[in-house]
Amino acid sequence: MLYTILFFSFSFAFDINSQVFDSWGGYSVSTSDNMDAFTYNPAGFGIDHGRQTGWYFSNNSIVVPTQLNNQITNQLLSNSIVSATKINGFGYSLNYYEGDKLFNPSDINIAFASKVNSTTSFGAKWSKLKKEISIGLILRPFNFISIGHTSNFDEELKEESSKRTGLAIRPLNNDRLTIGMDIINDTDSEAYSPFIDFALLPGVSIRNQVYVNNLNDLKNNSDMNILTSININFGKSETYVSGSSNSANNHYSFGMIETSHKRETIFNRTSKKKQRFVRLKLDGLYIEEKTEKDPFDFNPLSLLSNQERGQQLRKWINEIDNFSKDESVAGLIIDLGSVRAGFAKKQEMRNALKRFKSSGKKIIVYSEYGIGNSDYYLISMADEIYINNMTGVNLIGLSAEVTFYRQFLDTLNIVPEVFRVNFDGKTYKTAGDPFTEKTATEEMKENYGELFNDIYSILIDAISEGRLWSKKRTEEIVNNGPYFITSETIENGLVTAAMYPDEFEAYVDKLIGKEEGEKNKKSAKTIKTEYDLVKWKEIDRSKEYISDWKPKKKNNIALIYAVGGIMSGESKKGSSGSTVMGDKTINKAIKSARENKKIDAIVLRIDSGGGSALASDQMWRQIELTTNNPDKTKNKPFIASMSDVAASGGYYIACNADKIIADEATITGSIGVIGLSFNTSKFLRQFGINKEVIVKQGEHSDFYTGSRLRNSYEIDKIEKSIEDSYETFKKRVIEGRKGLINPEVIDDIAMGRVWTGRKAKQVNLIDEVGGLNDAIILAAQEAKIEDLENINIIEYPRKDITEKLKNISGKKRSKLLDTIPSELLDDYIDLITLSEISKDGPVMIIPIKIEIK
Repeated sequence: MLYTILFFSFSFAFDINSQVFDSWGGYSVSTSDNMDAFTYNPAGFGIDHGRQTGWYFSNNSIVVPTQLNNQITNQLLSNSIVSATKINGFGYSLNYYEGDKLFNPSDINIAFASKVNSTTSFGAKWSKLKKEISIGLILRPFNFISIGHTSNFDEELKEESSKRTGLAIRPLNNDRLTIGMDIINDTDSEAYSPFIDFALLPGVSIRNQVYVNNLNDLKNNSDMNILTSININFGKSETYVSGSSNSANNHYSFGMIETSHKRETIFNRTSKKKQRFVRLKLDGLYIEEKTEKDPFDFNPLSLLSNQERGQQLRKWINEIDNFSKDESVAGLIIDLGSVRAGFAKKQEMRNALKRFKSSGKKIIVYSEYGIGNSDYYLISMADEIYINNMTGVNLIGLSAEVTFYRQFLDTLNIVPEVFRVNFDGKTYKTAGDPFTEKTATEEMKENYGELFNDIYSILIDAISEGRLWSKKRTEEIVNNGPYFITSETIENGLVTAAMYPDEFEAYVDKLIGKEEGEKNKKSAKTIKTEYDLVKWKEIDRSKEYISDWKPKKKNNIALIYAVGGIMSGESKKGSSGSTVMGDKTINKAIKSARENKKIDAIVLRIDSGGGSALASDQMWRQIELTTNNPDKTKNKPFIASMSDVAASGGYYIACNADKIIADEATITGSIGVIGLSFNTSKFLRQFGINKEVIVKQGEHSDFYTGSRLRNSYEIDKIEKSIEDSYETFKKRVIEGRKGLINPEVIDDIAMGRVWTGRKAKQVNLIDEVGGLNDAIILAAQEAKIEDLENINIIEYPRKDITEKLKNISGKKRSKLLDTIPSELLDDYIDLITLSEISKDGPVMIIPIKIEIK
């Protein structure tokens, strides 16, 4: 009732003679943080509401001074069409008046703004027509109060022509009701503008604004001007009508604004009664980092390859978790393909699907081309699993296969020179074994036998739980695989049934009630379908429009992705994720997060089998400065989260974290050091190519020559260097895992041994078993953050525009890589990376590449 009284009192009590008219539907310098920032306050461009584009038509007329034949005359401009954009602290508008040409609008406005701090925005705007610069400020110390000020100057900023100051209050502490007043001053006059804005319904608001030269005029209704605007918001689009009139003039405008941020209104509310199934394609490559598109990096050659663009794991998991909490979602329909991800990543994906099912929702899976080994593990908890006819389930368990090159190298007369840690001639640091051995050593068989036994146990446990089978039955099912015959697959309970794709589509139609709806439509009956069906790609993932003036403060956690083989220099990132983890890139990210006062804690997400010992140690140092800085005020909670692999150098950089968390199936450990090179002198000589050192100044100046095999002096030097690096590695682990690892037994868990996350917890190499989101919660707890639902994740490494431009030339070298098929690219990159890493000296790298299919 109060809103209605206020509206009618302002709208109909006064004679209207408008002098100020905002065709964007705004009303104050204190509230203009949308497109009305063009009219009132350029500081509004610094308040992030995403991308906004809009247009309006207005019959408003203005008189502007125009120079003609060296004389200044007044020109009347009327009937304008305006197009404008506002995004990320920048805005521009093109104002066309009657008679303007397309490429020569009468007015152009350009504005820039930024946040000074969490409560203050500052901005400036230039107008071509008015030939003036406006400078504005918005201060919002509380959610219920906003203060704005704008000063208008000539283009040389020498003379102030006018200024406007406003105060707005939200009595209900939200945007349902806003009241306030602006004071406008120019060279010879002063005016007052009280205003009110209130929402009749969510998404429907009415704004009224009064202009008077004296506040006493409010009492006798004289010399009063009023503007009225009606705004209707549909979520991501808004339409409005603004108007003012008196006996002499009738001003009006209407327009539309599109936004990338979404509001909830009466027009787009999701009905909880009408539930929906979400249909998604579960296929392709899943990676840690957010993929990036470089607008400068088009490669026509890549059209000839079948390289795929990675999907971010964390984003996918968070979406599934959001569906778990969404009461309108009844279930998932999954079109299963081949999921390219390590076993630990699949474990995190499986856990997300498990949480979804545990929330009381349904999971239905269809596979057109059969189901692979670890993909069955991924979806084994599904309520219904369907496969195409003439396909099956390739469930066969796990195995590890290593290619040994020793005999091949012998035929080429290439001699591998490998140096590594050992105890009484025994070592588990077997990264060089494929080149030095003809077959697997006992140490390799022992270590990887234990590793795969553990992962196999995880596989059996999960499938048993998902299918409600005993472990014995699951093992029997696996041992009798693979299942190529469709009927055999169904009989063993691996799937629900077989359907052709068209039959499955008909089943989905029946499930959601579409088929029944079509029947009743033909019989002239009206019946609502039981469910809606929403495709994954069609889901609106827009950010929420924040209408609060001072949103609730969020705690920030930095998430740093440390992915790829470890090398000195910059990281190398592509559409399929990082292939190289550069120490300079990661060090910059850690230092930036540590020194950023808004960051409360740091999570380092590691997916790396190691690499250069030198680069690993440089990154260890930055973590040391974050967790054990002599200046205690610079320390921040630091959590290491392990993905598929965090071994050797990947473990080295993690060991000094406050806490380490890994998935059960994560491959970690491999504490050891290796040196690797290939001597090709004998190989070259058989082709008549002979390298020879002809001058030596210094006893060992030919230390690095490739013209011969290494002598005893050189071997001794390298072995001592390897041993020293290994001792440093062990020291880092003992100090980082203080009180958890006994120095006397360090060799029993080191010497290159690899562990699953499950076993690593038992030998104190990690603190907790869990995924990335568990690590984020742990970081929040370490930072004493109480509101775990109000956390903002800031992802690193972050690139500014200069770095992106700098990388354009660097990417030329990788153009050819884009033409290599995905199935060959990984092996090619591994060989190139190993060669590059070895140039830094001792190497901390996992013994073999482990891929579980």
